[in-house]
Amino acid sequence: MNRRKGVAVGAVSLVLIFSILCLTIFTLLTLGTARSEANLARCAADSVKSFYAADTEAERVYSELVGAVLGGKLPRTVRGTHIEYSDGYIGFICPLSDNRSISVLILADGTIVQWRETDDENWTPDESLRVWGGE
Repeated sequence: MNRRKGVAVGAVSLVLIFSILCLTIFTLLTLGTARSEANLARCAADSVKSFYAADTEAERVYSELVGAVLGGKLPRTVRGTHIEYSDGYIGFICPLSDNRSISVLILADGTIVQWRETDDENWTPDESLRVWGGE
């Protein structure tokens, strides 16, 4: 009766294979997450870069426009940007992306009334889901 005591080699092999499989799955999940985070960071960096480029262009348009207005001129375009005059306000829009822009509204003396990022697309709510509105 030569029986060995202890863990059989088959059980150790199964545990080792299971461990390697788990580590491989975790590695693939980590790699997928890292790629997603890198893409998100790249998109965020591109968005910030385009915002500051448009903001810089708006600053240049503002500076040239105020100089012209204080000099007694009312230009229709400054640096290729259309200028609108209405009720003592002067406004212009610098495009930021396909659906966003920087909207600037100033007074004739150069005082900034509004300088904000705007969304150019019209938002329409989804009315397809019937929601209970009360009695």
